[in-house]
Amino acid sequence: MKYHVGITIDSELFKEIEKIRGREKRSTFYEHLLKLGLKNYKIQEQAKQQQPQEPIIGPDGKPW
Repeated sequence: MKYHVGITIDSELFKEIEKIRGREKRSTFYEHLLKLGLKNYKIQEQAKQQQPQEPIIGPDGKPW
């Protein structure tokens, strides 16, 4: 099932996407870009979660 979604984007971003997509259908190309973006977002979020958390340092210089 597919959904129709309306978005508003900056005119410069629109022009850049239009240059890149060539003859591919606009909706197909936007869907492709969204999939790439979500994949990258998930990778970045996983990397953030795998980084050790820095301890909070109290005023005496010791971790809380």
